[in-house]
Amino acid sequence: MASRKTHIQAHTGTFLRQGSLYDLGKIKAPLLRDYYQASCGIDGFLVSRGKVRLSLARIFIIKREGKMKIKKWIILAGILGIILIVEFFSIGQARGDSDVKEIWSYKTDTTFSISVSEEGNLAFSEGTKKAGFMRIYNRKDNSLKSWKCSSTQRVVVSGNYVFAAYNSNISSLLQIKPSKQLWAKRVDSLNPSSLDYSNEAKCGVAGNIPVDSKGNLAASTIWIFDQSGDITWQKELNVFLTCAIINQKGYVVAAGEKFGPWDENFNCTKGENAVYVFDPSGKVLAHVQFASPPIDVGIDKYAERIAVGTDDGGMVFLNRNGKILWEKDDIGGYIAVDKESERIATTKSVYLVLLNQKGKVLWESQQEVAGGIEGLVVSPNGKFVGISTFDSAVIILDALNGKVLYQTKPGKKVSRISLSNSYAGVAIEGEIKLLSLK
Repeated sequence: MASRKTHIQAHTGTFLRQGSLYDLGKIKAPLLRDYYQASCGIDGFLVSRGKVRLSLARIFIIKREGKMKIKKWIILAGILGIILIVEFFSIGQARGDSDVKEIWSYKTDTTFSISVSEEGNLAFSEGTKKAGFMRIYNRKDNSLKSWKCSSTQRVVVSGNYVFAAYNSNISSLLQIKPSKQLWAKRVDSLNPSSLDYSNEAKCGVAGNIPVDSKGNLAASTIWIFDQSGDITWQKELNVFLTCAIINQKGYVVAAGEKFGPWDENFNCTKGENAVYVFDPSGKVLAHVQFASPPIDVGIDKYAERIAVGTDDGGMVFLNRNGKILWEKDDIGGYIAVDKESERIATTKSVYLVLLNQKGKVLWESQQEVAGGIEGLVVSPNGKFVGISTFDSAVIILDALNGKVLYQTKPGKKVSRISLSNSYAGVAIEGEIKLLSLK
């Protein structure tokens, strides 16, 4: 990518996962003949130090071919004269198969996180101009729980529980029926970038994204909370966390990349690109290093198989002891697996690919996903695949054959999707929707 001379002015702003953006000061730059679409892959801050420097966010870039058109733009960041910009599209309208039915919709402003249960209970965090809110609704569109907070982060539904993070350093567990908050715990050093919960294991994992006094990325820590809110164990890792998950048996997988000051090639100089596997007691079962940063992981319910997607678009399939079972160079990046790890959804450039646990390609979408695939989910039973795209669309497919069951057009706001076996929760263009899957 050629370097470009530009003049940029920026003030501190905040990124949220999957490309959402708020509180960004004025940035000015000329439009470019070639343009790019960009998204932030982890929580972070955009800071200006003479030159615009991305201090706490991973940027994914997709080159868009063709002539420049007059549209509305938001400039996300500039690094050494390269401008990363994202396009505002027209409002999207849903279209798809009759097997996917809308049950209800809820008007909102900005949705940061969304999660749906097998019973159709939907939890989401939203931001308005005045405040943030965490909300839980049931299948009948009845509000079960709602509370106001200064900042919202993540929510995860598992069984009858919602694990939530808000106000930068508070983690909380809520019971859905009867609806009540079981506990809320403040950990000053915990600003969750990753959050996951297992109803079966009765515990959750949260991981932070720290910055040192000089504004450099620092080593992350993960915390394991039990159902009473006690911290059962915590580990400082030799990585800057990209994701952490927990399975039904209480096994934890954490992935991350290098941190510390940049060298002359803008590579971090401390730590490692690695994946850790922990048993329920916190014992390290595997510690595997990678040349390219691992950005996404998936684990089956028995913790026998672990899929790792890497930043260079590849993937590795491991057992719980870190032995490599197979790997792909041209398939990977974002990944999602079902509970049995029978089906693995991933990407090949801007195409969706479904693999089995032996690495065989079951099908590959022949239709390019406009804007590129940004996030993936698979229903626990492996029957449905959900996609969120860089241009704010949502797609639901039949995992058996790749048939599109539901799709929205590109939009202005970052999209979100969550799948259970029977329901989908989606956030598109200022609306939360609960969909039934048949």
